[in-house]
Order: sequence, then structure tokens, then C-alpha cells
Amino acid sequence: MTAAGAAVWRTGGSHRGAREIVRGGELGDVRFCRMVDAEGHGRELLDFVHFVLDEGAPVSVVAQTMRATLQYPGFVASYERASGGEGGVWFCGSEGTLRVNGDGLRIWHSDGRLERR
Repeated sequence: MTAAGAAVWRTGGSHRGAREIVRGGELGDVRFCRMVDAEGHGRELLDFVHFVLDEGAPVSVVAQTMRATLQYPGFVASYERASGGEGGVWFCGSEGTLRVNGDGLRIWHSDGRLERR
């Protein structure tokens, strides 16, 4: 994806919303992120994580067949390629978990509430 393409992709409502939720502190301290690639969009998922968490390249990567673990200064991310099933990105924080996929945004709050946006 080109830089221009990434900029256009980032302007989607769910993407901006996820960034606002994470940056606004609704999830608390985000220390783990899970990317499940069910459609072959690994680069876009990684770009999305960097966009939401305002990060650049990871400090280390451990890659296996269809999986990778990425270490960043403040969090760990996992990537897995899935054949079929539900893909998306999960941001796991101390106060809740946010899932972003084609269905929009879902937040599981630490008090047990599920919120859809």
C-alpha cells in the first residue's frame, strides 16, 4: 500500500473511532494487540495498529508460519493469518478490550458491559 493509499484507508469511520477510543484512554493502558488476518490484508492491519497506537516499526519480530509476534516499546502485538473465519484487530487494555473489524467497533469494558459503535 502506498503512503497515499494508507492515508485514505485510515480515514474510515471505524479506524478514526478506534484511534479516538484508544487515545482517549477508554481502554486504559493498552499492552497487547492481536491482529487476525482472514482476508490477506496483513500490511493494512499492521498499518492500522501503527496508526491507532502512534507507533513506528517494532523493535523485534519473531516470525513463524502464518504467525508473528512483534515487540514495541510499550506493548506486544501478535499477527496470525487465518483461513476463513472472523478477522479483525483487538486492542487489549487494563480497562477493556476493543475489537475492530468489518462489523464496526465493539468494546468489552472491564465491568462486563458490551458496547457497539
